[in-house]
Amino acid sequence: MPNEVDQVAKEPEKGDSKESGILTDWSAVSGEWIPSTHGSNGGIWECPTLIELPIDGDPSKTKWVLQVSINDGSPAGGSGMQYFVGTFDGKTFKNENPSDQVLWTDYGADYYAAVDWSGIEGENGEKYWIGWMSNWQYANNTPTSTWRSSTTLPRKMELTQTEEGLRLKQTPVSLETIRDKSEEISYKNKVISGESNLLSKLSEDTFEMIAEFDVDDIKATEFGFQVRKGATEYTTIGYDVATKQLFVDRSNSGSFDYGNNVVGKHDGPLNALNGTVKMHIFIDRSAVEVFGNKGETVISDQIFPDPSSKGLQVYSKGGEVTLKSLKIYPLKSIWKR
Repeated sequence: MPNEVDQVAKEPEKGDSKESGILTDWSAVSGEWIPSTHGSNGGIWECPTLIELPIDGDPSKTKWVLQVSINDGSPAGGSGMQYFVGTFDGKTFKNENPSDQVLWTDYGADYYAAVDWSGIEGENGEKYWIGWMSNWQYANNTPTSTWRSSTTLPRKMELTQTEEGLRLKQTPVSLETIRDKSEEISYKNKVISGESNLLSKLSEDTFEMIAEFDVDDIKATEFGFQVRKGATEYTTIGYDVATKQLFVDRSNSGSFDYGNNVVGKHDGPLNALNGTVKMHIFIDRSAVEVFGNKGETVISDQIFPDPSSKGLQVYSKGGEVTLKSLKIYPLKSIWKR
């Protein structure tokens, strides 16, 4: 089992701590560490997080989730995170999914060692956390100056019931207060065919985008966006209709070499919801975060395009697709001038 060895905290004895209620004496409850045969065992496990989450907004229905960072062995290559859903009695966590099933927290290459906030939760018991946006395969070599690596947007965590079972749902915190609403762009019911020029006049490198595509009776085999587009470079955020996969492809995102162990295209399963595929996308100067539908599938990736690459294009392959709605919000800086 993941977490067969458990630690408990004893209440501090008199003189143990100057502050009342601080737990200082930790001791092992059960025997020795038993190597896990559950989930992915492609690399070391570290930075565990064990949290209780509500199911579909009902605080009376909860399950425990054990999050584990794994290095190496993620679907994108290198560092990543997996999770297990089950029960916890205060001593032992028990995984309730098949032992050979792997549930990935994020399908991108750059979400690792996420940390949740203690004592902060939503009105239904949802929890919040933030991840390190990098990968140990290239973390020391990213082409940045005065800083190296960043964190993702904070995300709200809960569980949702799907056809495949209980799955983690992550929702980004609202950035409404830094949206540049004077520059907001909105479209409805646009038929997209090939390399559309719908967004050809836009030039942005920091923005939020919410798009919904109609996949009922769809003719296209693939659709999505090319972001941070320049003369020869772009990052593709798309959906493969046949395989039902949301993906980010950074094979042409710039000249940085991510190494042979990390693949260029990162994809995760995403079923349509009521005939619709939703992409909630955040683009920063060196970051892409994509939330599929209600956050059941998330992909986080660093990108390092030329600063002049600010183009944006919506596209389809194999036929037409209807863009039901699209909203684009340029984002203001959070830094005080």
